Amino acid sequence: MTTDFILNKMRMAVKSNGVNGYYIYFENAIELTDGTLIDEVRLSRYSVEFLEKGTNRVFSKLKKKDLLLIYNEI
Repeated sequence: MTTDFILNKMRMAVKSNGVNGYYIYFENAIELTDGTLIDEVRLSRYSVEFLEKGTNRVFSKLKKKDLLLIYNEI
């Protein structure tokens, strides 16, 4: 699977399962391969954004392995 394919699947999952089709919040944060904790996935106008727990720092580019971890949690 390519990164674009995973992001498209993630967009569809957030739209169908998220709050107002806009974002999904995780009670238990997801730990990425570099140790960063992600607790929210939201849709912006043209991309999928990932928010870091505690600081709300926005990530828009992640590794494929990290994207699959987040998608599996959704």
